Order: sequence, then C-alpha cells, then structure tokens
Amino acid sequence: MKSKNSMYYLLWQQNTISNWPIYHTLYDKCHAELTMYCLSILSNPKIAKLIAFEALLELMNHLDDKTVKNPDAWVINLVAQKCHQHQARA
Repeated sequence: MKSKNSMYYLLWQQNTISNWPIYHTLYDKCHAELTMYCLSILSNPKIAKLIAFEALLELMNHLDDKTVKNPDAWVINLVAQKCHQHQARA
C-alpha cells in the first residue's frame, strides 16, 4: 500500500479524477524542487533540469506500481542515482 502522506501519490490520486493531466501538476509542483536537489549534487543547471524531468517521467510510469511503497523517497533516490551516474560518466 502506498504512503497516504506521499505528495507524489496524493497528486497522482487527485489527478486521476480530474481533467488536468497529472504530469503538468507534478512538473509545476515538483520540478523546481527536484532540480535544486540535483544542483546540490551537480554543478550543471542544464543537466540538473534534465535529470529532474526524466525522474518525473519515470515516476509517472511507476505510480501505479505496487512495488513503489514510498513515491517521495523513490523519486529522490532515483534523482540521486541519476546524478551520480552522470558524475561517473563525466
């Protein structure tokens, strides 16, 4: 069962019954925050924005997945992982 306190899950649940596409809501509410987190690891703003964008797209694909117990932690871990992968390649 998903955490009922998860911001991402609550946004997803709210948008399944509305006409506003969830991606826009997630992007509007979370992209800047995820980008700032990326920038705490990386120094490149363009890469940070791209990683945050990719993480939100991946989150969209997994919000219905019962294996994702805590979407908030999941997306933060994904962003950190992508940032560290980028650093390793650079």
